[in-house]
Amino acid sequence: MKTTTVVRMSERVVLPTVLAISLADGTAAAQAVLTSHVEHWSAPENFGATHFTQVEDTRTRCYSEQASRWTKAMAKRFRELVRKEALGNLTNDESVELERLARDRRDLLHPRTIEEVLWEAKQRKVTAKLIEALREYVEFHRAPH
Repeated sequence: MKTTTVVRMSERVVLPTVLAISLADGTAAAQAVLTSHVEHWSAPENFGATHFTQVEDTRTRCYSEQASRWTKAMAKRFRELVRKEALGNLTNDESVELERLARDRRDLLHPRTIEEVLWEAKQRKVTAKLIEALREYVEFHRAPH
């Protein structure tokens, strides 16, 4: 699968220092730390309060094209990742890559018929109804505390 880096941008945001406090263990850092999800807001040009910190972050966004055919290189990489998964040595990035390759392999080497796609959709719908019925049953029979 071809992966192309489309944009590389540098973001500068002003964060309250209080964001540097870790909610998990209550520790505080000396300066603000940019988290992956930050709500951006604007401040006046002359804004320079001491309890705020400027943090710069560079992010790279990658977009990939859908594979049009299953290649030998893809098959080799798929086998490598399957082996690593079986040995328990797969990283998070490799896990995502393996899922993408498995989807491409399934779609390109063994495409499903329309009947199989419709059957799966019906199966998912029936399963969702069954799960909801079981949830209602459990709630109905749950003893009041």
